[in-house]
Amino acid sequence: MPGLAWEASRKPQLYPTFAVQRLVHYCGPLFLERCLGPLKKRLLLSRYRSPKRAAVV
Repeated sequence: MPGLAWEASRKPQLYPTFAVQRLVHYCGPLFLERCLGPLKKRLLLSRYRSPKRAAVV
């Protein structure tokens, strides 16, 4: 899945941003780094990190 997220991020006209965000979110930073290396992990997280949701009270 990290490889799929990386390839989808390289072709933004074909894949919607929310789809890449979901892949990055579900893989998590440790799995991304293990599979892609630190540089690609940093690039993906800087661009596609999903925003934090507000707590519901």
